[in-house]
Amino acid sequence: MKRLIFIGIMCLLFLALAGCDLGTESSLPTPGSTAPNIPINVTANDLSSSSIRVSWPADSYATGYYVYRSTSSFGSYSRVGTVSTTSFTDTGLLPSTTYHYRVSAYNNYGTSSQSTSTSATTRAAPPNTPTNVTASALSSSSIRVSWSTVSGATGYYVYRWSAANNSWIELTSVSSTSFTDTGLVPDTTYSYIVSAYNSSGESSPSTYVSARTEETNNTLVGR
Repeated sequence: MKRLIFIGIMCLLFLALAGCDLGTESSLPTPGSTAPNIPINVTANDLSSSSIRVSWPADSYATGYYVYRSTSSFGSYSRVGTVSTTSFTDTGLLPSTTYHYRVSAYNNYGTSSQSTSTSATTRAAPPNTPTNVTASALSSSSIRVSWSTVSGATGYYVYRWSAANNSWIELTSVSSTSFTDTGLVPDTTYSYIVSAYNSSGESSPSTYVSARTEETNNTLVGR
């Protein structure tokens, strides 16, 4: 009889402990059952003169993220994006301009506070197209191509038309505003275009200009 009572007491203790364990497991939070955390380690990187990418690590409780932007770190932030990924590319921005960003996470249970701000500055815009481009023959084998200075340009590409390739072929890259093309055939017309470039890219090409190399004595005698 005492043995049966002992076994019964042990069974009751086992059931009681099992109930406690089950209660503990059911109280553990699961993704989507609690508000998400504030995003951390938010970074911003310039992609071009008009775009910036904002990135951050994933939060296990978040189903999405809101991205906010301001032109001042202490100014008013406006929402510019809603994503389910951990990055957002902000486009249509102004060149050489600093933008500040914050991110918050959300799910069905609520939205976190905004993260600390991070910032990035868009790149300078590509330079304008060169103007006042001219080409002048210097001799029977050389032509000088010149153009006006383009603000913001760090250099210029000079191209010459190739009939054999039916395309413009890059001849050189220079930091000055002129280039002398040498080793040309006498009494021959050559056409050129010029573009400007900087760290943000290359401008559209100029309108083409042409010049004809001078004749040589042999050319004149042949006539």
